[in-house]
Amino acid sequence: MTEGTNVDHPRRSERGPRATYRSLAAATAEKLTSPMHATIFGAGLSPRRWVVLEAAGRRSGQTRRFPVAMADYHGELYVVSRLGERSNWVRNVRAAAGIATIRHGRRRRCRLVEIPVQDRAPIIKAYLTQVPFGRLHVPVDHTAAVSAFEAIADRYPVFRVEPYDGGPCATGDRAMASAGAEELPGSRNDAT
Repeated sequence: MTEGTNVDHPRRSERGPRATYRSLAAATAEKLTSPMHATIFGAGLSPRRWVVLEAAGRRSGQTRRFPVAMADYHGELYVVSRLGERSNWVRNVRAAAGIATIRHGRRRRCRLVEIPVQDRAPIIKAYLTQVPFGRLHVPVDHTAAVSAFEAIADRYPVFRVEPYDGGPCATGDRAMASAGAEELPGSRNDAT
């Protein structure tokens, strides 16, 4: 087993990234609370790291909203998929060439740039240090050495959040196209 893996934690498992939602009750709870969290985070009623990520649906083209947490690493903001590669927001962002909107009180147009696997480990560690809820989903303890995160980095996509002012989204989604490229929440110049 990988160094730093927490084998005693009942929700951390080598069975896969969705180990926390292995029961129907837990998956149902997540589905029920996700819209509530999206409303709270999007309205700006939560700490700045908690935001709503809006991306065009990869099949429908309609705006899909996902509550996510951002982490700061060396002065830049990152989003980590705590549920791994199969997360819907990851697939939607990839299909939209990284174009998305971040909401925390206001809408801010952004581009999510995927980080190569070999560079993800220290960012995932920083994410788990700053976002305790993410620890339930990653089988490595947040206090482990960066080398322990290298073994799992390929399972957890990481995106750097950058401002985007390149015009309307490629999918033509009106809700996303109307959002402007403002300062992102959590950045040094953001007073909210």
